[in-house]
Formats: sequence, structure tokens, C-alpha cells
Amino acid sequence: MNNNSLLVIFWQTWWFGAGIVTCLLTFPLYLNRKKIRIFKHKNSLLHQQLEESRELLKYAKENEQKAVEESEILNRSKSLLISKLSHEIRTPMNGIIGMASLLKETSLTHEQNEYADTISKCGESVMLVINNMLIADVLDYTNAVEERTEVEYKDFHLSTVIEDVLDSFADKANRSNVELFYYIDQNVPLHLVNDPLRLKQVLMNVLENAIKFTTKGEIFIGVHLLKTIDRTQVELGFEVKDTGAGFPADEIELLNKDITRINAQHDGDILGLLICKKLLALMGGYLKIESKEGAGTLFKFTIVTRVSLQPLRTTSNAVIEQKKIFVVDDNCTSQTIFKKLFEQWKLKITLANNSIDALKILSSSHFDLMIVNMEMQDMNAIELMKAVQFENINIPAILLTGKNDVRFKQYPNLFKSALTKPVKHSLLYKAIADEFTITQSKSTILKNLTDKISTDFAKRYPLRILIAEDNITNAQIASMFLKKMGYKTDIAKNGQEALEIVSDTNYDLIFMDVQMPVMDGLEATRMIRLCLNEQPVIIAMTANAMQGDRQECLQAGMDDYISKPIKIEEMNKMLEQWAIKIKDRY
Repeated sequence: MNNNSLLVIFWQTWWFGAGIVTCLLTFPLYLNRKKIRIFKHKNSLLHQQLEESRELLKYAKENEQKAVEESEILNRSKSLLISKLSHEIRTPMNGIIGMASLLKETSLTHEQNEYADTISKCGESVMLVINNMLIADVLDYTNAVEERTEVEYKDFHLSTVIEDVLDSFADKANRSNVELFYYIDQNVPLHLVNDPLRLKQVLMNVLENAIKFTTKGEIFIGVHLLKTIDRTQVELGFEVKDTGAGFPADEIELLNKDITRINAQHDGDILGLLICKKLLALMGGYLKIESKEGAGTLFKFTIVTRVSLQPLRTTSNAVIEQKKIFVVDDNCTSQTIFKKLFEQWKLKITLANNSIDALKILSSSHFDLMIVNMEMQDMNAIELMKAVQFENINIPAILLTGKNDVRFKQYPNLFKSALTKPVKHSLLYKAIADEFTITQSKSTILKNLTDKISTDFAKRYPLRILIAEDNITNAQIASMFLKKMGYKTDIAKNGQEALEIVSDTNYDLIFMDVQMPVMDGLEATRMIRLCLNEQPVIIAMTANAMQGDRQECLQAGMDDYISKPIKIEEMNKMLEQWAIKIKDRY
């Protein structure tokens, strides 16, 4: 058999064909298995990466949760700290202001009444500075960063806000020999709806900056009507101008762009300015600063505000119209303000900027009233009025004097009255009007002003009242207020003692302090609501003034909330409101 025959036989054998078929069948299987192994390997890698990603995500979430919890703890601690700070400040101030209010209800001489007024005003000024600048600024800085600052809309009088701010800085300005002035344009609506505390905060921050860098000269606050948006909404422009050191040009550019980037001697005031920008943005306005180093600073800011629909009390000019007033003051800003004010009040004004000119004018002209500034370059007001009397010129005079300057009291016959600078326009008007109006005697006026407590109130609304207060002074003040109204009260020193007392005696009304030792007012209220069959009205009486305090008291079961320092008018109003409701129960 030759080779060709063998080859033919080989190809024709069954096992050769079977081999070929087997190869054709097994090769795709081999390739498929190889692909499967490769896929499984890749899948294993992906699964491993997925597990690693899940672990990282879990770790990140745990860290995020931990950070949130730490932030919440920090915020709670911060709120508790500031709340405690507020309480510790307000509690002693409640004693000062409350006792001053009670003192004014007693028989006092005119001088003693002035002292009591001064105590009250100084106490309220301290409260305003500490609460609105220290506590509010700390809170608002945090809230501004976290975008949580709120604006509370309420009716207020614009001139009152500005005068309160100026009063807060009057002592410091007087010590620095800096004059404070303000003027509100005649077309500016005075009765507004916005957030007066926020507006005060802005003004106080700006004024604090102005007075810090002004060692002589003056600071002026002006208010202008920029735009009438509609019948009830306006845009107001404020300016605070000082004669202080000013800012360098490079700082001014940054101040108007990004306050947080400034690194200079004014760093301590940047926080306040940053807060001002945030607050003004919430009130639809902005802050702009113009300054020249060594030549003073001008702060300009705006707000958009509603005009109140409540009627504004107005004063008739009839008693003073066309009266001739002679003003002696060597300050140009002061003269300008007097001129504008007196034109509004329809008074005829003559000005003199020194004592020599004043004596010449007085010798040749007649005036109904004279207004004279205490300190002038050539001679002071006392020396001038002595010279006027020496010349036998008979003219009533009103003195403008710095705070705590009582030199004029040694010369009671020289001046009809004295006004403390910065002069409140309403008090200036009243002082002028008093000279031209036949009014009630001073004792009757004082009685009408201070006789705010109705002594027969308890007869009309008999109530059994308990005061739960751990501070002895505060308890005495509240008790004295109520005693003046005819009530006999019981006192508990803490929440636990209050619970023991109410378990034996039924009370119609409880004034409950919130922060007390042993058991606080909130817990005591909850226990009273759970245990007593006959439920009293419970009014929270607390020095806390933080947002949410009222809601917390109501949630604990209290019926109402009165903030310390307690004022007679508020106590009267609240008692009458709840006394009527209690009476209707029976």
C-alpha cells in the first residue's frame, strides 16, 4: 500500500472525523470558560472596590453625624451660656430698676424724683448696651454665619430709637468732650413697622465705632427719605458722621467689599460691621463707608420699612407759634439743627455763636425765650447769664448742659430749666412750651405721671396670689407692686417650696420665676398641672429674653410670660387681663 493510499485511508477514518468534530466543539467552550474566568476576576475586583466604597461612605456618615452632634451640643452649650449670662445680668438690674420705679411711687421732692428717673434711665441704658451689643452681637455673629438671623416686625417710633442709642453713649461722649447730635428730616415718617432692636443694634455698632476713634469734635446722626415705594413702604437713608481718625484708603475699599479680609487697627470693630451688613441686608438695605484718614468717617446705610397705620400722636404748635427764641451756641451743627427744628415748630429764631455778640443782640432786641449752651469758647452759660442779669435784661433761659454737669444748680435763679445733651427734641419742645403755657402745678403733673397703680384694683378683682422667686429683692419688688394694688401675697423661694404651698392652699394666680434652685419654674409648673385639681393661672416671671423662651414656658404649661425688669404698666395690664378671665370662671 503506497503513501497516497495511506493518506486517503487516514482522512477517511472515523476517528479523524471524530477528532475534528471534538476540536470544533471544545474550542468555543475553552474560549467561553476563559472569558468567564476573566469576568469573575473583574467582578471580584469590582465587588472589592464596592465594599471599600461602602466602608468609606459609612465612615464619612459616622464622621458627619458625629460633627452634627458636636455642633448641636456646642450650640446648646452656647445658648445656655448666653441665656445664663442674660439671666445673671437682668436679675440684679431688675432690683435696681424695680426699686427705682417703686421709689417714684412715693412722695418725693422734685430733685429726688430726678434722681430716681436717672437711676431708672441709667439702669435701662445698661440693659440696652449689654443686651443689644454684647449678647445680641454674639448671637447674631453665629446666626449670620449660619444664615439664621431673624427680623421681628413691630411698631416703633424712630426718634425714640435714635434717642435711646444716643443716651447709651452720652456718658462716654461727655468724657471725651464729643458732642452728639441727630436730626430727622421733616418728610421722614416717624411711626414705622420694622425691627427696632435690630435697627438699634446697627446704630449702636456704628456709633460705637465712631465714638471709639473720635477724641474731639462731634458725631451726627441724620435720617432722610430716599424713596417712597408705595403708600405704606419707604426707603430711609441713615448717616453717622464723625470727626475722628478715619480709615486709610485701602481699608475703606475692603470695608465696602469684604470686611472679613481686613487686618488692621480696626480689627476689633470688624465683627460689629459684619453683623451690620447682615442685618441691613435682611431689612432690604446696605452699608457704605466713606472716610479719609485723619478727617473723619461717614457711615451710610439704608433700610426698607413700612409706615405704621396706627395714628401718631401730634403736638399742637399753637402755644409757641411765632415766639421769638434766641439761641446762643458756638457749634455750627447745633445751630443748623435748631434752625430746622424751630422752622418746623413755626418759631422765630435768632442765633449767636459767642457771648459778646449775644450781649450786643440782647441789648437791642426783645426775645421771649433764650436757649444757651453751657460750654462756649469765650465764656460759659453761667457767666453769660450773670452778665445778662447785670445788664438788667430780663429773659427766661433754658440751659443745654452735659450729662452729670450740675454746676447750674448753684444758681437756681439763672435758668428756668436745664436739658441734658444730646438734647431730645420732644423734651426741648416741651421745655419751650412750658414757658408759654399755663399748666397744672408741678406736683399735680408729677402725680399724674407717676400714679400708675390703681389702689382699689384688688377690690374689683380679688385674687389669691403666690410669688415663686428665689431672689429676695425681686420677690420684694413684685410683692410691693401687688401690695400697692391692694393684694396680700405669699412668697415661695423655689419651685419645690411652691409645690408644697399650693398643695395646701388654692391660688388663683402664680407669678413663677423660671430659673430657681432645688426645682426650677418649668418643672414646678409641670408638676402643678399634673397634680392639682383646681388649676391656677401661672405667669412666667423671668430674666431670660432669648428667642424661644416664651414658647418654652407655654409648652411647660404656663399661661403667660412677663420679662424682667418688670414694669408697672405691664404688670397692671397682665393682671387685669387674667383677673377678668379668672372672675369669669366663677
